[in-house]
Amino acid sequence: TASALSDEPPGFLESIGWAAQYMSPRSLRQWDDLLADVDTATTPGVSMWEALGQGAAAMAQRFEGRANVAGVEILNEPFPGIDYVRCIAGGCPNVEAELAADYEVVLDQVRAVAPTMPVWLEPIISAPHYGGTSMAAPGDDQVGFAWHAYCSGTDGGELVPSGEFEEARCNLMMKTAHARAAQRGLAWGAPTMMTEFGASLNPLDVNLVTAQADDYVGSWLHWAYGYFRTEQNESALSRVYPEATAGVPGALHFDRMTGRATYSYTASGVGGTTSLSIPPRHYPDGYDVVLSGGTVVSDPDAAHLIIEAPAGSRVEVTVSRRTT
Repeated sequence: TASALSDEPPGFLESIGWAAQYMSPRSLRQWDDLLADVDTATTPGVSMWEALGQGAAAMAQRFEGRANVAGVEILNEPFPGIDYVRCIAGGCPNVEAELAADYEVVLDQVRAVAPTMPVWLEPIISAPHYGGTSMAAPGDDQVGFAWHAYCSGTDGGELVPSGEFEEARCNLMMKTAHARAAQRGLAWGAPTMMTEFGASLNPLDVNLVTAQADDYVGSWLHWAYGYFRTEQNESALSRVYPEATAGVPGALHFDRMTGRATYSYTASGVGGTTSLSIPPRHYPDGYDVVLSGGTVVSDPDAAHLIIEAPAGSRVEVTVSRRTT
């Protein structure tokens, strides 16, 4: 049985830290069993994915219809099991095909009790930052693509500057990951969300990744904030961002050093307002707004900058730190 196998990773992987646990004999067997959809140990006749679907369905049913719930993510960081070397090195469509088919089992159970609950699906753990992903789109229009991004060399790192090589490597890896995730979202016709990043004291893991997310006007969730809370990380995570856009997003940029933020979008004809979150920590004396194509309807220095614009209008807004 899997429980009788060692949970110690191979010695040659010790240098990568806690992540090596994925490659222990016990972990590899458990992931292989999951991908093969074997019966659960506790309930013969019920497969692992059926059992996972029962849990996901119960969760989705409980929170169905709540406006403050972004959805249910079915499985965190799916690992390819014994195929991990090949998958991490260059991707493995066959494993992702198995994963996509298994996700459908869970989706069927969720939809039986929660027809409108958003569901998030992840590719294998190494995608999209190490390797590409070609996972097929699910047959469900309430599903989004979830993904993680880590530089590995700085994971769990200390509060010290990174070397030029590590910064360049991390920059390329994250740019590639963001681009691949955006491509998968387009292929699926679905939203994407970076549901985990930044498990490090090294500010590079937060500064770099959030700035690049702005380039895609991408949604994200930071992981383990309480463990990796520093002044630099707080400053980088506290950003100007669009909470809601009444139209089609264009470009987003925020410079935490100067407090200058820009955002553009094309207003739709369905009404509604656009709201930008303005974090007070970056604007201790308030902020100034330059706007074209729309009208500011919120109070001066409000925590939420509210904009109204006529249909079809190209809206461009700049927020600047007020100096005394």
